[in-house]
Amino acid sequence: MRKRNLRGASYCSDWSGAYMADFQDYLKPGMRGHLIGVGGVSMAPLAEVLAGMGLVIDGSDMAESEKTEHLRSLGIEVK
Repeated sequence: MRKRNLRGASYCSDWSGAYMADFQDYLKPGMRGHLIGVGGVSMAPLAEVLAGMGLVIDGSDMAESEKTEHLRSLGIEVK
């Protein structure tokens, strides 16, 4: 069953998969995303995949690492 939250975004209260339909709207080339903790073990690969799909990704991390350097080498801005 589709409902709307206070901001007007639709969601599905019965977990029938409607969330994925809405989520797909954000996974289009040119869309922007910011990942917090982008140097982490899960976020770094996610940043690579999203950038590979054509999304404009940037991120932040408290620590410099080989992962943040690698992301920068791919053109992903890390602050």
